[in-house]
Amino acid sequence: INKGPTEGFERDVGSKTTHRIIYPESAVDMDNSTHLVLIPFKTLDLQWLISVFTTKHIDR
Repeated sequence: INKGPTEGFERDVGSKTTHRIIYPESAVDMDNSTHLVLIPFKTLDLQWLISVFTTKHIDR
């Protein structure tokens, strides 16, 4: 479950790999241990992805 607390509770819940499924509109900064799964639905989503990994700005 997104935002489910596990850090500090490893003895109770174990450790896990976090996969977050997001839309670009809901993207927030996440820690480096999170695996991000993006499901693009429109061209602007792909432009957003390019802008995240480069210095290119999105032109609407």
